[in-house]
Amino acid sequence: MMRWVVAALAMLALPLAAQTVGYDCEGVVSTENLFDGGPVQSSREHWHIVANPEAGYVKRAPELAAGCLQPTVEVCGCEQAPNVISCRSLGLTREGVEVGMDFSIDRNANRMKLAGRRYDPKSGSVIETRGELACEPGRP
Repeated sequence: MMRWVVAALAMLALPLAAQTVGYDCEGVVSTENLFDGGPVQSSREHWHIVANPEAGYVKRAPELAAGCLQPTVEVCGCEQAPNVISCRSLGLTREGVEVGMDFSIDRNANRMKLAGRRYDPKSGSVIETRGELACEPGRP
């Protein structure tokens, strides 16, 4: 009887595990300081994102949730449609600096687009980050 219960519970867990999907996204991200007009800095980035539409969660790297990690959080959340995952974060540091990062993954095209912004109203400094990365569905 106990084996039957364990087997039944294992069968129930299979559909949930199958609905969780991971994306490995890699590409070039550009950062530009619009305040001082300095050169655009480019870096190669790699992020792993895990999504489960049925459970309603998206796990992402801290850089992609920058606004969610601030002392004051204005916006922090993700929406999942059949073909797109979209996440937005906007927060304020203790010094009043606005930190935001938005990204979306197009599941059909396997592409991630991201746009971030750091704005310091006291100094007028604006730093923008943007990029488009190739994504490969894979392990959760």
